[in-house]
Amino acid sequence: MNQEPANNLMYLTAAYSAIWLILAYFLTVLVLKNRRLARELEQLEQRVSNMEKNKAP
Repeated sequence: MNQEPANNLMYLTAAYSAIWLILAYFLTVLVLKNRRLARELEQLEQRVSNMEKNKAP
């Protein structure tokens, strides 16, 4: 019966570790997607700017 709190603490630590790992993975994915979208937006802005320059008489 003395080992129950130690086992519970082990499971609690494992659960918190798993949650933090999942959160870190999720945040990493969000950061990478944000960077990719920022690059894509910049490329689109450049394309629009080039199109506007070519239209000017």
